[in-house]
Amino acid sequence: EYSLVSPENNIYFLKLNENYDTTYLVKFHEDTLTKRCWGMTRCKDGGYILVGTIDSTHSEYIYPDYIRTQTLLIRLDSIGGLTWTKSYAFTSNTSLSNLQTGDHVIETWDKGFIVFGQTLNYMSHTISPFIMKTDSLGNFKWKQIFPSGNFNSPALMDIIETRDSGYVVCGARAYGEEFGGLYPYD
Repeated sequence: EYSLVSPENNIYFLKLNENYDTTYLVKFHEDTLTKRCWGMTRCKDGGYILVGTIDSTHSEYIYPDYIRTQTLLIRLDSIGGLTWTKSYAFTSNTSLSNLQTGDHVIETWDKGFIVFGQTLNYMSHTISPFIMKTDSLGNFKWKQIFPSGNFNSPALMDIIETRDSGYVVCGARAYGEEFGGLYPYD
């Protein structure tokens, strides 16, 4: 198969059966933006929700003056058909070099979604974890950004919804390591 879109610009959805045979293989390349998925959850209706990043500068690999990425959500039906795609940006200041990525997503009791990830500001050398809520159609509801001092910041690792419609989040914090994560977390 030949594609005019480079392999770096594709997202693949692969479904295997119990014998590890491919039952579905869907390749997304709707446009030439750089898209990456970092997490996926199966929804109660049998479909899927994917979370990741979309490069909104169109030029991430040629060292632009600034880098802008946004959090990406992709909703699929049970056989990998595209239902909707949404992207979310938390700042409009294009003078900053920002990377924003969604790392994990879960479906909530109201059929909406909770996403967590991080924003990186290369100008101020800060990483700030965030939690974001959407409705079932991916419409933005709210966000909470947890400000941090520098690249030695907390990283969110998992989130669950509680019976009272709250959320419990766990994570880790690096102490003193440059760029964090080079040594064990506690």
